[in-house]
Amino acid sequence: MDHTLHIVGNRFPLATVPQRKLPDEWLDEKLRDLVHLGAGLEAPGEGTFLAKPWTLLKLTCLRYYVPVYLNILRGRFERLAFVDLFSAAGASIYQQEDLRTVVPGSSVIAADGANHGLENALGFDELVAIDLSAENLAALERNLRKWGFDRDRNLFLIQSESARLAKVVGKHLSERPRTHALVFADADALEPPFEALRAIVKAHDAVDLVLLHLVSGAAMANSPEALSRFYGCTTPVKPDRESLSRLYVQQLEQALRPRADPGRSTVVEKVRITGGSGMGGYCYDLVFAWRETMGGTPFAAAIRSLRSKVESLTGDDVRHIMSTVCGSQRRLDRRED
Repeated sequence: MDHTLHIVGNRFPLATVPQRKLPDEWLDEKLRDLVHLGAGLEAPGEGTFLAKPWTLLKLTCLRYYVPVYLNILRGRFERLAFVDLFSAAGASIYQQEDLRTVVPGSSVIAADGANHGLENALGFDELVAIDLSAENLAALERNLRKWGFDRDRNLFLIQSESARLAKVVGKHLSERPRTHALVFADADALEPPFEALRAIVKAHDAVDLVLLHLVSGAAMANSPEALSRFYGCTTPVKPDRESLSRLYVQQLEQALRPRADPGRSTVVEKVRITGGSGMGGYCYDLVFAWRETMGGTPFAAAIRSLRSKVESLTGDDVRHIMSTVCGSQRRLDRRED
């Protein structure tokens, strides 16, 4: 049988035609990977944070980005660090009707690095985790042992409130001048204050950022003082989603401009994540920011690819796929029993 595709007189073997995954197929693969990574982790107790559908979209984005980041920077810097400003316990529970599973947190995703699906495993040299709860940090320490991260050797656990973030992180990084850091901030509120971010990048030039920026109606309903604290400047009298998003980007571009080379540009890219029906307009941007290097903007293409997949998805898609993913896992667990 002739398996050849004929196009305008040319002949192309069907095997050479790339098969692009649809966003929901891509998400199915990524959510199965998250559930697999979360297996065996110690999740926080009852009454603490439960992962939401949009949480899984955010974690999927980070899981996609970390291997890209490591592959690009691993050969350029002597040491790479992941700094998690609101680390929690490294795992959380996702519950959907009668389905319940554990999913990994940002520090666990960073610890796993580029191990999944790559011949040459790459990882961060150290992890720095900050959280207000000593119990969370203790659970995180236990969760990270399987990746070989040990306290005060390559794992640094810091108990601190957000008001002291700039001081504790700036001090840690300033003592490591040959280390390049990826700083991740994910707080379900107007945190961290922008002054903390500005102080961190001022204390250590070699810093890239991944930040959660809430742009939902609930976030905009905060007082002018709370908004000014978060954005580091006076905000519009009647803020809207897009004006605040642009303001945050502008503030990051200015904060990241290198002191030694102010003419060097900074790059800020966003991926918008939405909750879906019944979510009350829940919406946030996952913001990626870095200083342009001699090689240009190496992360931009990967983030554009990520955006093309994620921005067509919502929390409703996550719920639909997770019902299949967790249902399949349950059937497998029953067979093993």
